[in-house]
Amino acid sequence: MHIGQALNLVAGALAIPEPTMKMVGRIIRDNGYVNSGPRGRNAPHMTFLEVARMIIAATVSESPAQGVDRLPHYAALPLVTDHGPEGMTFEKALALLLERLAEEDSATIYERRWTVEINVTYSWAVIETSRHETDRNSPEMHIFSENDGGDLSKPWIDQIKLPYFSPVERTVKLSFLPLAVIAKGLVGEEHELEDD
Repeated sequence: MHIGQALNLVAGALAIPEPTMKMVGRIIRDNGYVNSGPRGRNAPHMTFLEVARMIIAATVSESPAQGVDRLPHYAALPLVTDHGPEGMTFEKALALLLERLAEEDSATIYERRWTVEINVTYSWAVIETSRHETDRNSPEMHIFSENDGGDLSKPWIDQIKLPYFSPVERTVKLSFLPLAVIAKGLVGEEHELEDD
C-alpha cells in the first residue's frame, strides 16, 4: 500500500478528515519519517512502522504540523513495564501490534480487544488487551513513558518530563476495531467496523 492509500485508510478508520491526514502525510514524508521515492505506481509501499508513525502524528495533536513535531517524543517513549525486549519503544510496539492484527483472524481480534491509549499531557502510552469474557489468555499491558518512578528521595514534580503539559488533559484511546481495519487494510484485506 502506497502512502496516499495508507493516509486514506487511517483517515477513514480513525475518523480524521482526509485533508488533515494528507497534510500529516506530506509533513512526515518531508521530514523523513517514511520512505520517499517515486510517486504514483512506483511509490514505495508503507511499512507497519511508517503507519505507526502516521497514527502517532495524527493523534497527538489536532494540528498536523504540531503532531509531526511531537512525533519523535511520543514514538521514542521507552517500555517501562517488566516484560518486553530491550530497547522497545512505543512506535516499534505499535508497529508490532499492527503486524499482529494483520495476521490474526477476526475471532482472535475480537477476543483480545487490543487498545492503544496515548496521554499527550503526561507523556505516556499504553498498549493493552481489554479482556473479553471469551478470552482465555492472560491480559497484557505494556506501558511506555520517560517517567519511570525515578529517585523517590526527590519530589516527583522535579523528576518528570512533561514537554507537552497543558492544564487540559488530552488522552487519545484507539480501540481494537479501527486498529484492525488499518492492519488488515495494509495487507490488502478488509475488516468491517462492527462491535459485537
